[in-house]
Amino acid sequence: MNYEIRIASTDEIELVHQTMMLAFEEYRGRLHPPSGALSENTETILSKISEHGGGALLVWSGDKPVGSAQYFLRDSFLYVGRLSVIPEVRGQGLGKAIMKHFENLAAQLRYSEIRLGVRLSLPENLRFYRKLGYEIAEEHEYPERTDGWYIMSKQVRSEHGMISKDNAEHYVWGNGCDGWRLVDEETVSIIHERMPPETSEQRHYHARAGQFFFVLFGTLDIEIEGTVHTLSAHQGMRVQPGAVHQVMNRSAEPVEFMVYSQPNSRGDRTLA
Repeated sequence: MNYEIRIASTDEIELVHQTMMLAFEEYRGRLHPPSGALSENTETILSKISEHGGGALLVWSGDKPVGSAQYFLRDSFLYVGRLSVIPEVRGQGLGKAIMKHFENLAAQLRYSEIRLGVRLSLPENLRFYRKLGYEIAEEHEYPERTDGWYIMSKQVRSEHGMISKDNAEHYVWGNGCDGWRLVDEETVSIIHERMPPETSEQRHYHARAGQFFFVLFGTLDIEIEGTVHTLSAHQGMRVQPGAVHQVMNRSAEPVEFMVYSQPNSRGDRTLA
């Protein structure tokens, strides 16, 4: 499954609300007291963001929103809430990807901690966050004494800390291809990509960004303006802005390579 995670604009908060409602519908009548998500609307989400500072993320699969989450800025930590993945795309790692995105966002905002709330009556959610490295920091009980919630916490790397495939933002593209955003700034991006055998991307060009591909291991074919170039391990090639190109793995083994883009190629991609 191909997906993209990005910050939602104000005009997209309705989509944030829609995906949240689809995801939280399974809790209707199951939780006592009910989940506050089921009584939220677009206006209350915008009000929370305005009051506390923060925003929301949307997960897109093509032109369809399939997940969302909200985040709020506290004095010493980033608070995450309403993590939502619609039922038909669950089990594909989107929840984990959203949380990884928040870890990167927290580091960019110079937060060293993320906090979130988990209902005691939802042990599956507790297990999910524990697997991601979150620990229980506080325990609370509702006035009705029918349920409670944990505040869970995780320390995140600083903006200047080490980055690797283990802690970088991960995304999936094409037919089972992987990408890890090692550097994602306005002026430059550095991505580590992996392509399984017999896979390729769509032909496209970048109007502004120039790129440099460097193969770590395996064999990568790059077609640039009709000419195919074959790169082996420790070989690289530049692609100039405006040049129509396509990368392909036509071998029987996976290939891993680095893609350096300057400026950042996000939003600068046109299919040819």
